[in-house]
Amino acid sequence: MNQKHTPDLQSELQSDPSDTRRMNLLNQLRTLHVSCLAAGRRPSDAQTYRDVEAATTAVAAAIRIIETLPKSDAGRN
Repeated sequence: MNQKHTPDLQSELQSDPSDTRRMNLLNQLRTLHVSCLAAGRRPSDAQTYRDVEAATTAVAAAIRIIETLPKSDAGRN
């Protein structure tokens, strides 16, 4: 059986000494968050509004989680 390896995002971010991956990910999430906020301001039916609100909350949570993860292991004793 062939198993696929799914990288652990936290490990991936901690192993990036320049924090480039973290910054790119945060930029993408922030762009998505702005898009969600804009979508929430457009007229829509109740279900679409709930879906957009849920997406907005999820993206905001993802941003907060990435921001609170420990930084790179580089330079630690």
